[in-house]
Amino acid sequence: MMLRGFLFTLFVIFSQLGNSQEKYANHTYGFKIEFPDLYVDEVKEKEEMKVISISSSYQKMIFLASIFDYKKAVPADELNLKEIEALAVTAEAFNAKFKAKKIEKWQIGAYEGLSYPIKGKVTRNDKTMKFYGKMYVVAIKDGIEFRLTILAPSKKSYHADKALIYIKSASIN
Repeated sequence: MMLRGFLFTLFVIFSQLGNSQEKYANHTYGFKIEFPDLYVDEVKEKEEMKVISISSSYQKMIFLASIFDYKKAVPADELNLKEIEALAVTAEAFNAKFKAKKIEKWQIGAYEGLSYPIKGKVTRNDKTMKFYGKMYVVAIKDGIEFRLTILAPSKKSYHADKALIYIKSASIN
């Protein structure tokens, strides 16, 4: 529920901003990415994990990157399960149907992960927003998970070329 509200607020705020590329780097986790516009980042400390959320927008699209530090190692044989769980939870947050057959492999540098298309809608305060996009996730054995999500209100407003540039700009050292 919090994710839905957060994304709705981000969409409204970011739809008002201009356009200038911004690079984000987190040296602690060795993560870098280039956003199509100014970004906002937020850090939440929880007992079992630390979550860093970075978000930006371009025209009507929302670009999200998240780093989840689970503070404990994830066994190698559970990495894919962790990634599938992340995809399913995100799909559920957007009221999108989750179908395992739509999962695709994805690679970021030396790491392999999974991607999943998102098509759903969220209702908040009697307003319904539709979402179309894609999510990418990679879990690393050190207990760190990276998620990249790109959303637009429709397939027509989803700029695949901008999404591809965003995804290809991501790197993990």
